[in-house]
Amino acid sequence: MENDGQNNLAHREELLKRFRETLSKPISERFFDEDDLIDIFDYAGDLNDDYLRMEVLLCAARFFPDSEELEERKLIFYSAYGDDIREKCLEDNQLRTGMIWDIMRARAAQPMSADDNISTLNTIMRDYDDYTDEEIIQLVDLASTVGQFRWLIDNMEELRDRSGSLNMLLYETCVAADMNNEIATSARLLEELTEIEPFNHFYWLMLAREYAALDKPDSALNAIDYAMAIVPDDSLVLFTKAKILYTSERPVEDVIALMNKVTDWGDSNCEPLRFLATVYNETGHPDRALNVLQSYLDAHPESVIDIVPDLILLSPRNIDSLLDSFYASHTDNSIMVWSSWAQQLSMNGFKEVSKKVLEAYERNSGRKIFALFPIEDMFMQERYQDALEALVSYATNSGELDMNFSTVAIINVLTLIRTGQIDIVETSCRLLLQKIENASPASIDERLELYGLKHMLDDILSRLQSATDPEAWKDYDPLGIWQKTGKKA
Repeated sequence: MENDGQNNLAHREELLKRFRETLSKPISERFFDEDDLIDIFDYAGDLNDDYLRMEVLLCAARFFPDSEELEERKLIFYSAYGDDIREKCLEDNQLRTGMIWDIMRARAAQPMSADDNISTLNTIMRDYDDYTDEEIIQLVDLASTVGQFRWLIDNMEELRDRSGSLNMLLYETCVAADMNNEIATSARLLEELTEIEPFNHFYWLMLAREYAALDKPDSALNAIDYAMAIVPDDSLVLFTKAKILYTSERPVEDVIALMNKVTDWGDSNCEPLRFLATVYNETGHPDRALNVLQSYLDAHPESVIDIVPDLILLSPRNIDSLLDSFYASHTDNSIMVWSSWAQQLSMNGFKEVSKKVLEAYERNSGRKIFALFPIEDMFMQERYQDALEALVSYATNSGELDMNFSTVAIINVLTLIRTGQIDIVETSCRLLLQKIENASPASIDERLELYGLKHMLDDILSRLQSATDPEAWKDYDPLGIWQKTGKKA
């Protein structure tokens, strides 16, 4: 079975090579039979090479204009470019019949109810026998896309009887299982696949990943060792084993040894380097992590988008120039993107780095980001006057004021209290309560926020009845932010 698979792959690669070589010649000199063109189209699809798929269809139109299978491939090709193109093709071919055409018509009929989708899948399955590989691929994908993955499992025995290739059915279903977070099902199907093709390292690799996701580290390592026995120097297999070792808390020296072997090959894929940097950083060697990432970026400057977000977390000395390079290379430099990035950094404890991100945006765009999280930082650091001034700018310039109403309101009131401006606190509280009364919250989260804010404002007004001296409020800390003495007022 493994030899058959290897021979088929070699045949497809040889076909693809020959076809590519003919593209520099007139179309009349491209001598391929119908089955060859179908194989080339399908293999080019596996490689995501739409150029070659289009060239196959041009050949097919000239030499095999009546080929049903190549017409189906044309429909598949159009479908990849959007619903509108697929529907135009279906409209112009209403009399054509076949499993692929029925599947694509089912796609065009979406959205349908769950019952209608199941009925359609049942009809397609039972109207045809001896499914080709492409028909299996399209049927499994249809069931998964319309939310009926369980239909595949419930009908697996019948699908086995009708499929020309059991391997293809199992493989496509296990991929769909993984996409639908049915990890145990995917693992079970892969176990069967490894029994059918015990020397297919890719099946063992996939199985190792699923075992790892199921928190079965011993089974995962056993599966990946089978893959390594088949292809000892495959970088993806070594990388996968290193990740399994690390997540299962095996000796970090073993992880680093494997990763150094992967990265020594100079692969242009930066994921292994990023993982190695993470390992170094999380095991107390941030200097090594920084060196790994900076060295890779120096050698591959085109990877700035992938590397800089990791690199700045290590507070490099050249952080400003790194962020400037990132800005120059990024295609979406909207305020929302940079503000969200800075806010996420701040929430994860990288406050100084988040400030650098804001500064880089302002430096490169000439526009200032009016974000709330720096104001929260000032407030929590007891920089009350800075917080008040920043709140005024935020309220004047930010389009997200309503979204952050509760946070802005309580920072404002508590800052007034903390700065001793008790005389205007009551007025501020009553204005805010009026806004709450007139609000129309759309979600439970919003209602909870407003409920908590109202409760706090009512508490402040109640306390004001007997405490108007600023000194009486110096330890007031309803959110437990500044509990220096361990006491909450």
